[in-house]
Amino acid sequence: MHSQSLPEINAVLGIPDSLEHLNEVRLYKSYSTTNATDVFRMYLSKREGYKMEYYQYRHSVAGIIERPYFNKIDIAPASDPEYIWMSIIASNILYLPQEEVFKYKQEIPNIVCEDGRYAYSVTTMAVSDGTGYIVCIRDGNLTNVIEYSNPESYLRRYPKIDELDYFVQFINLIKNEFSIWADY
Repeated sequence: MHSQSLPEINAVLGIPDSLEHLNEVRLYKSYSTTNATDVFRMYLSKREGYKMEYYQYRHSVAGIIERPYFNKIDIAPASDPEYIWMSIIASNILYLPQEEVFKYKQEIPNIVCEDGRYAYSVTTMAVSDGTGYIVCIRDGNLTNVIEYSNPESYLRRYPKIDELDYFVQFINLIKNEFSIWADY
C-alpha cells in the first residue's frame, strides 16, 4: 500500500514505531495515485491528557521531490476526547481482522453449465485506484494492526459485510470528530 514503510514515515514525522501510550491509535491513509500519506494520531499522555496530531506526509519522488517532507496541521476535536476514545473502542477496531480474512465474503459464487459440465463462476470486485488504510491501535494490553484497501468502495458494493461497516464507521468517526478528509 505505501511506497515507503511505516518506520520510514514515522522517522520523518519524529514519532516512535511502537505504540508507547496505553491508549493510542494511528490511522495511516494512503492515496494510490499520489505520493501522499496522511497520518492521524491520538493518544493519552499521562501529563497532558489526550493529544491529537494530524500530518500530511509526502514521499520523495525521483527528480521531483528529493526528500520526504510533512506538514503538521493543528486539529481540535468536536467532542470530548474521552468520549471520542470510547467511540473508537466501540467501533470494534481492536477486534477487526485483516481484510484477507473476510475476502471470501466478497465473492458471489454462481454455478454455470458449459458444454454439459457444471462449474463455479465467481464474480468479484477490484478497485485499481483508491485509498488504503493502516490502523495501529492500543488500549491497555490489547493491540491490533490492520490494513484495508478501499473500504468505502467495497462497503457500497457489499453492504452486509460487517467488518467493512465497522471499519468505515471508525474512519467516519475520525473524519467527523476532527473535520479532516471532508472531501473524501
